[in-house]
Amino acid sequence: FLDRDGTLNKEVGYLDHLDRFELYPWTIDAVRLLNRAGFIVVVVTNQAGVARGLLSERFLSDLHQHMTELFAVGGAKIDRIYYCPHHPDQSKCLCRKPNSLLVEKAIARFGVDSKDSFFIERTKTKRLSSIARLAFIEITIASLPIKSIRLMWLSKLTLIHGQFNLAATCSMCVDFPVPW
Repeated sequence: FLDRDGTLNKEVGYLDHLDRFELYPWTIDAVRLLNRAGFIVVVVTNQAGVARGLLSERFLSDLHQHMTELFAVGGAKIDRIYYCPHHPDQSKCLCRKPNSLLVEKAIARFGVDSKDSFFIERTKTKRLSSIARLAFIEITIASLPIKSIRLMWLSKLTLIHGQFNLAATCSMCVDFPVPW
C-alpha cells in the first residue's frame, strides 16, 4: 500500500492540474521492483480537495489514468488506486485515512495477506492506526521519534541526500520480509 502525494509524486498542495503532477525520479523503478517481487501495488490517498470544490472527481479520474499510463510506459503497474473524497471536518467517513476502509477493500479485493503487507508513506502523521493487523514501514522526512527501532532504521536508511527515496524503501520490503 502506497500513499500518493509526497510518496509517489511531489507534494504541491491541492493537485488540480495535470501539469502540476510530477513523479519522483525513483518512483517508477520502486513500483516495478514491487511488481517483480510479486507484491500487489495499491495506492490509498486522501483527496479532500474534491469535497472542498477545488477539484472534481472527473479530474481525479483523469489524473489517476495519466498516472497509471506513466507507470505502464516505465514497465510498472499500479493494481488499483483508492481515494477518499471527503472533507476531514465535515464527514465522519470510514474511508479517510487514518481509518481503514480503503485498505480493507483492497485486502478483500486482491486477497492480500495483511501480515505480509506494508504501508509506505512519507510522514508519521498519516499513520493508519486503526489497522493493527498490517505491518508498517513509516517514512519520516523530519527527525520525528519513531517507537520502533526497526522503523527508525528503515526511515534513516531511505533518506538519500535528505530526501525520502521510495525505491530504497521498496527494496527493503522485498529484501527484508516482515519478521512478525
